Amino acid sequence: MRLLGHFCALRTLRCVASSRFQRRQFNIKSWSQRLAASFHKPLPPPVARRDQSEDPYGWLRHGDMAMIRRHLDRENEYAENFLMKGRHIEQVLLDEMESRVESEHSSPPEKIGSWYYYMRTTDTSAFQIYCRRSVSDPEVEQIVLDQDAISRNVPYLSVPICKVSPCHRYLAYTADMTGNERYLGFVKDIETGEILFKVDNVTSMEWAKDGETILYTQVLQTIIDAREFLALRTMRWQSRLWYKVWRQSLKDPTRREKILEERNSAFYMDVGMTKDMAYITISLNSKTSSEVRILPTSHPWKEPILIEPRREGLEYFVEHMHGALVLVTNDGSEDYKLVQVDPVLPGRANWTDFYVPEDGCRIQDIDVFEDHIAVYERTMRGQRVRILDILRPAGQRAQGLVQRTNSCGFPHLAAPQLSSSFKPIQLGGSEVVQFPVPDCGTAVRPGANCDYAGKTLRVSVSSPLVPWKEFDVSLADRTLSLLQEQVCPGLPAGWQEGYDCKLELAESWDGVQVPMTVIRRKGLPEDGSSPTLAFVYGSYGQCLATEFDVGRISLLERGWAIVLCHVRGGGELGSRWHREGRGMKKLNGFKDLFACMTWIGRRLSRPGLIALHGTSAGGLLVSGYTNLYPGTVGAVVAKVPFVDIGSTMRDEDLSLTVHEYDEWGDMRRTEVADYVDSYCPYRNVSGVRYPPIYLTAALNDTRVGYWEPAKWAAKVRHEGGEGSGPVLLQTAFEGGHFGTGGKTGYLQDQAREAAFLYLALGLKFD
Repeated sequence: MRLLGHFCALRTLRCVASSRFQRRQFNIKSWSQRLAASFHKPLPPPVARRDQSEDPYGWLRHGDMAMIRRHLDRENEYAENFLMKGRHIEQVLLDEMESRVESEHSSPPEKIGSWYYYMRTTDTSAFQIYCRRSVSDPEVEQIVLDQDAISRNVPYLSVPICKVSPCHRYLAYTADMTGNERYLGFVKDIETGEILFKVDNVTSMEWAKDGETILYTQVLQTIIDAREFLALRTMRWQSRLWYKVWRQSLKDPTRREKILEERNSAFYMDVGMTKDMAYITISLNSKTSSEVRILPTSHPWKEPILIEPRREGLEYFVEHMHGALVLVTNDGSEDYKLVQVDPVLPGRANWTDFYVPEDGCRIQDIDVFEDHIAVYERTMRGQRVRILDILRPAGQRAQGLVQRTNSCGFPHLAAPQLSSSFKPIQLGGSEVVQFPVPDCGTAVRPGANCDYAGKTLRVSVSSPLVPWKEFDVSLADRTLSLLQEQVCPGLPAGWQEGYDCKLELAESWDGVQVPMTVIRRKGLPEDGSSPTLAFVYGSYGQCLATEFDVGRISLLERGWAIVLCHVRGGGELGSRWHREGRGMKKLNGFKDLFACMTWIGRRLSRPGLIALHGTSAGGLLVSGYTNLYPGTVGAVVAKVPFVDIGSTMRDEDLSLTVHEYDEWGDMRRTEVADYVDSYCPYRNVSGVRYPPIYLTAALNDTRVGYWEPAKWAAKVRHEGGEGSGPVLLQTAFEGGHFGTGGKTGYLQDQAREAAFLYLALGLKFD
């Protein structure tokens, strides 16, 4: 014990000495950056070639790739040169932000079968390491997947799917190693580390109950990556034309069979499994409709059963418990409800309502357990969790997950036996879980919750001013057990007491009240003197994230206000809110944003101190806003912005165009094309005075082509009015739509964006 204490003391001394050295090193670095900035020689902005064509900058997509690359290099050089003046600001903020992130972290383990699974990072790792320990020998750690080791050999890494086989011997996972969302599928033997199976262009994977059959979906045509671009020297994009779902035997590699094929590009296909492991699900989903087939996990080579054919406007998602299919559907309830049906006669005519939420509440997801259903709901104030008590059909015993062995030689989680006759389940009590987090902008993140027989629900909760707290919720009595809290080392205890988070409303052009989440330091005057950073997304029915973001604290401490603008087109107020801001009503989103800026200008700030921030489809809003409402904001950050929607939505060769018709409209219709063109940021650049603009792009981005922000930047510089601010464009040649990945890469982005805003708004940094 003394030796251990001595070791801890030594370690503490080393940490203190190290931090002192780092501070000294930083001071030298900051001084050198300030010195370099004082001798800074600004570069002129790049001037892009203008062709004599309908689209003078169209060559940035279709032209010679070597010429395009040279232009993007000049853009990067110009942006770096401009930002050199604020490099010391960026470094101060980055060091501050990183000091508030734990260097090492391990998640609370979740018991799945005879194993405890968890994730951890080390002080040198950039990615999560997936691990497990046996219940019988918990002292021995086994690495399931070391993302950090994989990342050392590739320029980019994203692992969206990671599923252990029912026998716990094998791991199925997918990985994107370039940033173009072109995924490789793998099956790995966890014991030996051997890769048993590998396949290209996989979008989902799922196990059959035998642990020896894998099902996966494959997209047959996808875009070529950046390296192929450079080799071909011209831009060639191929559309994702159709999907197939396959079943593959791992014991017999020659046994491979196609189950289903889908050639309608409006639909995505994926495979999954009901939580009780009774059925494999094969789902087809467009933006507005669904079609699901089920296949018994114990008979993966049989023909799947169709639940209900696709129909425009009908969406449904499938779970199973106690012999009943439980569906989340919008059939007759636009914000979704739960229905149940007999798996033998699963058609819509036999669906019966099971739980319908109250008005103003939208179902986002569910987790089923033997005796409960956890419903993840959304209201105007944020997310919440409701627990439904389930009354089993009369005479039915608890099925649970029983321990068996199979040919793998490992513990096996057996699926419940399917009933031969249907007996509907009944709803008992219903209660919203009360978390010790303010209800302004509450964010909820479900845990893995893989144990169907489990008695607790694992869930994490956060809000703009409350770091993540991870709980086990007793399903029986709703009591909470706090397992872990996000630690922010550089923040003093009780720091939140100095800040406010409030829900405010701005009145839009038609009298609609637009909600805003406003976060700021207490006691700041409401005299227009506070710089304000306003975020917006407003598309696809997605809600703007209100979770805790450690990077924003550095701005709040310096007197900034942070405003999250929940405009129409998002999902904050349910499906109606989305419907009123998409398609032929998209302009409502721009008008709502103007209402929010007007409110901010009256209560918190003034136009010259307001900065707008939008990513992807949110970038469309903030970029188009500069055309529609000039002079109302002082700076714009648009990350991978969808700024040339007019051209993109006319191009059916692009992978997402047909799938996006339900969101933006079918541009083959004249009235739709005219409407979209009326707000398209690129097509509406004019002689107005543009604020300073910071843009990002990625060469491998398959969602928003790099050429969109490149074209917009060139056009704003050429056609913008006198006195327009600088336009910066930084293009990443590695990574994709979601950045370069890694544990703290996002903090680097935030620090750089903040440094740009200080320069753009002419603010003194302290």
